[in-house]
Amino acid sequence: MLSHSACCSSQNSTKFDTEVLIIGNGPAGIALSAFLSGMHPFYDPKHPHENVTVNEKLMANLDFSLIDQVQ
Repeated sequence: MLSHSACCSSQNSTKFDTEVLIIGNGPAGIALSAFLSGMHPFYDPKHPHENVTVNEKLMANLDFSLIDQVQ
């Protein structure tokens, strides 16, 4: 079994084109469907986060999608 870093590194350029069925309509199912379809969400500074610390961290990385900001 590959670790997350091994299967998702930028050096591994293998892409899979397959049909996927997401069962469930909750927040996790909707987010997974969007992610698998290639959606890359970005932070919108017009609607600031209510937590000042979170807002500052998101503002510091406006050029990166929210998924790419995970470290």
